[in-house]
Order: sequence, then C-alpha cells, then structure tokens
Amino acid sequence: VLEVDEPDARLRRFFEAGLVFVAENLAAGRVIINCLYGADAEFKLHLSQAYMPMSQLISGEIITPGIHQGLFRPVNPNAMAGFLMTIYLGVASTVDEQGQPTLDAGQLYDYAMNGLHKAA
Repeated sequence: VLEVDEPDARLRRFFEAGLVFVAENLAAGRVIINCLYGADAEFKLHLSQAYMPMSQLISGEIITPGIHQGLFRPVNPNAMAGFLMTIYLGVASTVDEQGQPTLDAGQLYDYAMNGLHKAA
C-alpha cells in the first residue's frame, strides 16, 4: 500500500491487496471471518488487536494525508478507518469457492471514494 504515493491510490491498493490475500488464502480467510463475527469474545478481541495496525495504516497513511491534501472531505480518520475495514471484511466474507467476492476492489474503491470525496 505504501508503495503508492497518493492517498486515493493507496486506498485502491488496500482493497486490491486485501481481496487478493483473501482469494489466495481462502481457508484461513474463512476461519478468520467466521471467528470475527462469531460469539467468542476473547478471539474477537484478539483479532481486533491484530487488525489494529491495518486500521492505523488506513487512518494515518490514507485518510489523514487525503484530508490534508484536500482530496477527502474532513472526517474522523479513525472512525473512517473502522468503517473501511468493516466494508473490506464484509466483502471479504462473501468470496465464493474460487475466491471471487461479490464486489471487486474497484467497486469497493468507488463506494469508499463516494463517501470521502470533497464536494466540488
């Protein structure tokens, strides 16, 4: 993700890389998603701690710079990072046996950018 310079391009790369990871790790991805949305509170806490660096990356390296550069409207970066992680994990949970999600990375990016873009 950090190999890309612009915040909006980083967001697209985040979704692309995430969905590729899920497609290449179907079994592990399904276990993680099922546990994340399961009833085991201790495991959910462990997963949320594991995802914290990813959320911080979104907030600190995508959302905040995008706001400062005038690409994104002013939002709470941490709340938006949580929202984007929720969207990503939700779509990742829909992959079929071939690793294809119901929405592709481009569609995820478009939906996210609709919420982030500053009004003209």
